[in-house]
Amino acid sequence: MSFYLPIVKSFNRFNVSYVAVGGIAVILHGHTRLTTDLDFVIELSPENIRNALQALSSEGLTCKVPVKAEDFASEEIRNSWIRDKGMRVLGFTKSNNPLVSVDLFVEYPVEFASLIKDSIQTKLGEEHIRICSLEHLLVMKKIAGRPKDLEDIRILNLIKSKSEES
Repeated sequence: MSFYLPIVKSFNRFNVSYVAVGGIAVILHGHTRLTTDLDFVIELSPENIRNALQALSSEGLTCKVPVKAEDFASEEIRNSWIRDKGMRVLGFTKSNNPLVSVDLFVEYPVEFASLIKDSIQTKLGEEHIRICSLEHLLVMKKIAGRPKDLEDIRILNLIKSKSEES
């Protein structure tokens, strides 16, 4: 997890409005498991997208696919990526360490205002990180529906049940 700390720190430094989702959120909700990337839902305003791209660039991350990363700030181009390429996330990686990988959702899987309002601020090492609520995480895992997401749902529901019993 320590190799992701600089990315979170950079997002915070560049004032990116984000919510961490996916594997890191699963882990921070209490289920120890392997994750190979950081998944973020960011506010999709052009200014926030530019801040996120600056933050990623400052950490040496570049776009994984042959598109111009700055086109991500254009709603029209994002919509064409979704419609024509079936894109769900725009991926970034470090050329000198392909294990460091970040995915940014190209559309909101859950309304962003609700996602950020219900999010939880916690710590990753010494850095603050905003993770999605357990309820939103369960919704997003159900939408994804891959075998690992279904297993995460099973474990997260156990964590939720234990929390409700306390």
